[in-house]
Amino acid sequence: EDRGRRETNGLRVLAFGFGIDLLNKVFDLVNLNDERAFFGLLIEDLTDEFVYHWLDTTKSLRKQFKSSQASIHLYFQVKFYPLEPTKQLQNDLTKYFFILQIKEKIFDGKW
Repeated sequence: EDRGRRETNGLRVLAFGFGIDLLNKVFDLVNLNDERAFFGLLIEDLTDEFVYHWLDTTKSLRKQFKSSQASIHLYFQVKFYPLEPTKQLQNDLTKYFFILQIKEKIFDGKW
């Protein structure tokens, strides 16, 4: 195994890279080129039940993930919702991701 590397669903990232590097790879994977500011990666802390925090794009991945964790759960999520989505969202893919997340929250009873 190559030390200092983690592979996540086909994404290979260096552990000493920064959060922005991983987030940009995810954006590229889902082909999201515009309106990236609305999205982020939510980290599930597996050491403490039901604790989540946002990936910090300015910090190194090594500082955000505990090396003792066997696996890391990341969720691509809408980070904030615009007040007027019909006016502020232009990209069809962005609208699609918003609809998927709203649908998920409704089905999970979170809204």
